Amino acid sequence: VESIKEYVGYITNLRLVGPGLGEYVFDEEELQK
Repeated sequence: VESIKEYVGYITNLRLVGPGLGEYVFDEEELQK
């Protein structure tokens, strides 16, 4: 369930910041794990 919430959070963030910045933020968060 936690991973689903995390995934939904990523999608929400991607929509809010737009495609270019969204991809950058997503990559940064994934690399930190």
